[in-house]
Amino acid sequence: MTSFDSSRVPPASHRRNPHRNRVTTLFSWLAFIALLTSGACNVLEQIQLPFLTPDAQPTTPTPVPQTPTPQPPEAATATPPPSAPQSLTLWLPPEFDPSSGSPAGLILSNRLLDFTEETGIEIEVRLKASSGPGSTLEALTAAAAAAPLAVPGVTALSRPDLENAAIKGLVYPLDGASTLIDDPDWYEYARQLAMVQGVTFGLPFAGDSLVIVYRPALVIEPPLTWEAIMRLGQPVAFAAGSSQAMLTIAQYRSHGGLVEDAQRRPALGADSLADVLQTYTSAAQSAIFPTWLTDFETEQQAWNAFEDGRVNAVLTWSSFYLKNRIPDGAIAALPVSGPNPVTLAAGWSWAVTDPLPERRAYSVQLAEWLSDPTFLAAWTEAAGSLPTRPSSLTAWRDPGLRTILGESALTAEARPSNDLLISLGPVLKEAVTQVIENAADPVLAAEQAAQQLIVP
Repeated sequence: MTSFDSSRVPPASHRRNPHRNRVTTLFSWLAFIALLTSGACNVLEQIQLPFLTPDAQPTTPTPVPQTPTPQPPEAATATPPPSAPQSLTLWLPPEFDPSSGSPAGLILSNRLLDFTEETGIEIEVRLKASSGPGSTLEALTAAAAAAPLAVPGVTALSRPDLENAAIKGLVYPLDGASTLIDDPDWYEYARQLAMVQGVTFGLPFAGDSLVIVYRPALVIEPPLTWEAIMRLGQPVAFAAGSSQAMLTIAQYRSHGGLVEDAQRRPALGADSLADVLQTYTSAAQSAIFPTWLTDFETEQQAWNAFEDGRVNAVLTWSSFYLKNRIPDGAIAALPVSGPNPVTLAAGWSWAVTDPLPERRAYSVQLAEWLSDPTFLAAWTEAAGSLPTRPSSLTAWRDPGLRTILGESALTAEARPSNDLLISLGPVLKEAVTQVIENAADPVLAAEQAAQQLIVP
């Protein structure tokens, strides 16, 4: 049994009071927290945080308006335009060959080089015959059927070929692709040459019109009017045997005659035609139109008669004179027997034949580039072509030619369409042959010609 030692028990005055200890501890912690809080407040007041300052008031955040994020464009719009092709092909007849070494060839060659420098696109020139086997139209037709990628971007087409190519779908309309033809700087005949059935299919760059060429030293007076022609006392050549009868159509139009009816069918007015044929009869009786003129079936044959001296005056196309420039020859606007000054015009146009839609815009650009009036001024003068744009003719150096060709260009209208000529030409050829050979009365011949074109 363990003994209890009272001496080890502390006196009552030194014994711990548990309740007192707990109170003391609590007050100690409160004092410590107060001290700590007081120090923290002093620190926070020095930092001056806005949300702890008396002025800071709790606010409700204001919604920020949201701007719609731009959406990417549609795929078709976002697709970049096709890059420029490395090259384009240009088909030309041999007479327009840029590598011929002629002044006109050099001007065209430099223009093509300028296009390459401007765009980075090389131009490959291919020469195609104007007619016969392997002609431009034949080659276009064959390539479109068998090898579309061999079809050129731009092709130089004569008016007859432009019509045929448009009907066959070998050339593309320029309406909507180019506005150049709307420029006021075009002769009206040129606009007519550019259109087929009311649609623009080309940009005309070279014209041709019916004129008279003569030798001033060997004729009594300049044959500037039909009355002057009748006083010449010597033959005047024209292609009287031509199945296209261009001169006769021009004379007929000068009398106000129409070549088609309200339904656009071939037609001839007997009265207007009789006036023309009466003039031919008088010329035949005066030996102005001898019977051997009916042997001239082409314009070239009539020109040859003038060139070799068989006649001293010829009713022909301006290009024969402008390309040959016979030293003793002169040119004048076409004399007409009717009251209206009219001549017929033909010519060449740049046609877009590019089969690739993504490349076609560049082919249009090339055609427009080759239709620039400044370029055409120099080129047409060197090539011997009637300008298609007034500003181009104004830049010609020969003032006499400017005046004569300007008169011709202003009175010119495009030759009738291929379809009309197929019907009108043979009928008019027959009537002309009859009156020159004195085989028919001009009034009767005119009535018969008009009757042949009436559709039952």
